[in-house]
Amino acid sequence: MNRLPDCFFWILLLLALMAGNAHAQLSWQMMEPLAIAPPAKAGRQIIRLNEPVSAKRLRISLTLQASAPGPSSCTVRFLATTDGNPSSGSAWRPMFPSNFGASQGSLARSGDGIELRNFMDATQLGVDAGLPANDITGLAIDIRSLDGTPSDLRMPSLRVERATTLTTNVALGCPVQITSQGSHAVSAGFLTDGQLDDVVSLNSTRKFTVDLKQHRNLDHVSIRLRSTAMGRATTPAMRLEVYDSNQDGALPIWRSDARAQAISSVVSNDSLVLIRATGGEGTFAGRYLKLSAVEEQAVLEVTEMEAYEIMVPLGVVMTAQGRSTRATTSLTVPAGATWMTFAIEHPQPEDPVTLGRHWRILGFHDEWLAGTASAEVESRCPPPGEYEFQAQIRQSDGEWGDAKYRVPLIVPVPFWQRGGVLGTLVALAIILAAGLAWYIGRRIMARRVAELERRNALSNERARIARDMHDAVGSQLTQLAVLHEIVAEELALDDTARGRLKQLTDTARSSVAALDAVVWAVNPRNDNLANMAGYLTQVAREYLTPMGIVCRQDVPNEWPEKIVSSHVRHEIHLAFREALQNVVKHAQATEVALTLRHTDGRFTATIADNGKGLPGNLEGMEKNGLDNMRQRLASLGGHCRVQDRPGGGTLVELQVPL
Repeated sequence: MNRLPDCFFWILLLLALMAGNAHAQLSWQMMEPLAIAPPAKAGRQIIRLNEPVSAKRLRISLTLQASAPGPSSCTVRFLATTDGNPSSGSAWRPMFPSNFGASQGSLARSGDGIELRNFMDATQLGVDAGLPANDITGLAIDIRSLDGTPSDLRMPSLRVERATTLTTNVALGCPVQITSQGSHAVSAGFLTDGQLDDVVSLNSTRKFTVDLKQHRNLDHVSIRLRSTAMGRATTPAMRLEVYDSNQDGALPIWRSDARAQAISSVVSNDSLVLIRATGGEGTFAGRYLKLSAVEEQAVLEVTEMEAYEIMVPLGVVMTAQGRSTRATTSLTVPAGATWMTFAIEHPQPEDPVTLGRHWRILGFHDEWLAGTASAEVESRCPPPGEYEFQAQIRQSDGEWGDAKYRVPLIVPVPFWQRGGVLGTLVALAIILAAGLAWYIGRRIMARRVAELERRNALSNERARIARDMHDAVGSQLTQLAVLHEIVAEELALDDTARGRLKQLTDTARSSVAALDAVVWAVNPRNDNLANMAGYLTQVAREYLTPMGIVCRQDVPNEWPEKIVSSHVRHEIHLAFREALQNVVKHAQATEVALTLRHTDGRFTATIADNGKGLPGNLEGMEKNGLDNMRQRLASLGGHCRVQDRPGGGTLVELQVPL
């Protein structure tokens, strides 16, 4: 089979792993490879890495190609060495596969390797495997037939890269030994593979030893158990010991006996033993973790062991009044500062993990406050005194670490608050405030007097205009209407002349009514809510009663003291008359219910009739009238709502803020 171009091959590999038969779904992320091997036959393939590698896991991607038609099967093992010049004679240690998948065939774990059965022609295999040590210099891939003999398969491509784990668990992928009485050590890498699908029984004759690959200062260790004693209050006791040497006779640096509360889950029935330094004796640090059962005949099923190092913020930079200060032995806030910003510096884990964090100023607000994504937090400056700034990190398993970052925080007393300075400043402030208050009071009083004089002059002018319009123009229009009536009665006129003379009389009377409305709007005595409500009720009676329409009014007897300007009253009156006119002209109603209210700062007038309701399509003057009503009220910040009533008729609601 011809070799595919690298980019096309990796696309096919990704699609195949997503669709094929796989043990576990791998989270693929293309990275810069640590090594790419040339085409080679299967068997044992040795790869020299470009430089020594330390990681929780490596991701190995390879292609296996059959040399003959028909289904093929094989076993695949991955090994690593720290020898300076990797070769077939180097000391090779197995790498435990955690996640793996293949585009063809069926996969199963076989010891510390993988068994691949019944793939046709070629298959792409992807494996995440933990390293047995740090500073790995070479890898070996051992591919054999199921009977253990070297396989005749070919391996056209191979790629090795670091696997992103997104956890602060330093035990992930670390080698594990199960030591049983009277038997040799066997691999149990699934105890640190990050999954809870495999278990191993722990009893008084069997111990687990996890090699953390280097000395670690521990914060806590989590041991996850499969609960088998349903109904028991607690699980049997177990012993955790921490060593710096795995030699026989070595003494533990730290030791603890612990139990797990039987926290049962409907799905997994798992329990958790959370062990911290305070739960044992000695120094909670070392390279090897040894776990054993304490009670005779007790059996515990362990699914995972996790270890977390001490993680504490590295420092903090405080910014106040535009000045930034890095904490050394303490932090001093500039005098007079009101707000402070703290930039918390965090350690960088091996993998790009987002760490949780919280902080507090002990003695000011003792409760923990959540940190931000930018690692910058703000606080109001506490009163003068001595405090302690604290910060803490949360590990990827959700547990807060025991270690805290602490630095003294000193808030000095401002100089103006010290001794006689404070008294002098207070006296000066009182004198200055008194003088300023006197000056401001004089200015405010002068402005108020000027404003009152202006308003009085304006009110007097409006009252004069209203009187002149009523006395001069109003009386003349009334006289004109009366003269038209006298002429119509005294002279012998034909029907046409008499009809035109009546039109003149009606026009004069309409002009008088319109003039009365203008005079009412201009007169300053009507600039209040009570007068406006009374005028609207009077307009409704005078307009509807002559037309034979009963007007039922629901109007409060008392109104709040509220100033209503002439412009607002004028616009409300015109919209109100337009609503009454629509009832008379189009509704064919016999009764109108008028409701006036002032609630929550809004004046509402509701006109409800028992007529025929709104027509299907509004056209002509009727549509223009409704548009005029809406525009008038919208100019005042209000609205006009027109709708059919459920029992028949039309409801018009006029509402404006006052």
